[in-house]
Amino acid sequence: MASDLISERRAEWQAALDEIVPQIRGLEDKINDALSEELRAVLKERLAFLKQRQTLILQAQAAQDAADAAQGALEGHGFPELPDMEIPANLLEEFDREVEDNLAARSGFVSVPSATTITLNLGTPQDLP
Repeated sequence: MASDLISERRAEWQAALDEIVPQIRGLEDKINDALSEELRAVLKERLAFLKQRQTLILQAQAAQDAADAAQGALEGHGFPELPDMEIPANLLEEFDREVEDNLAARSGFVSVPSATTITLNLGTPQDLP
């Protein structure tokens, strides 16, 4: 079921955040320690990677929240049912006449067949001087 998949996805996102947030905090603290520039560069690279991952997870969660809200609004609009609309008989008759006129106008036309093959005659090959 879709809601099971969404719940599973949300749990997966949360587990990933629970894993990387402490790593981010630890790396942010460690970068300020007395380290070689080489080690500091490696730690900063990892920190940037983890922050990007965190941002992507948070964006995915926000997108899922927006999708959930849109689905709720859609269901509040009666989805998936699409009810017929009642209109006065005279307007329905007018609409039917318009449809009949369109069908009558269309009746004088036929489709031109499309080319399905093309034959090219390139002649005999000749050597260039």
